Amino acid sequence: MHGAIRAAGFSLMTMFVSCGVGAQDPDTRIGKIAMEGELPAHESIAKLYAELDFQQATQSYLWALPLVSYAQWQAEFRDKLGARSGDLMVLNSYEDKLGVITANATTPYILGFVDLNETDRKVRLAGPAHSATAGECRCGLQRTDERTPATPDAVLSGESACL
Repeated sequence: MHGAIRAAGFSLMTMFVSCGVGAQDPDTRIGKIAMEGELPAHESIAKLYAELDFQQATQSYLWALPLVSYAQWQAEFRDKLGARSGDLMVLNSYEDKLGVITANATTPYILGFVDLNETDRKVRLAGPAHSATAGECRCGLQRTDERTPATPDAVLSGESACL
């Protein structure tokens, strides 16, 4: 009997101590957040919503960056070099890549943009079988279509399609 009372007393004491620890105001990157029990206090709500807005704006920027980068490439090719839909551009030098947001200085690029409103809905990457070149199709988020070969070893038939 004494063991059961002692265990119940220990459990109650543990519960009260843990509730006191949980009620502390956390110190975060945006400052202290006042708490009322397990929930943020009324005066902290505006600060939390402002932080949520900041986080959503940051995510929107990060998701838009690849699309904006591709649009910048396309605008540079069209406006400065007179490229049209389907033209291939060779970017070898540092100066060639100045208008491209995500290009690096050491990689040679051969690329083009295809306006699918003007052409067939299918784009073919063609080259001789087992050639030393590779090609790929990418969407506006710079994700490679897994159906297109990205390395010379993967180019077996010499032709693949981006749909």
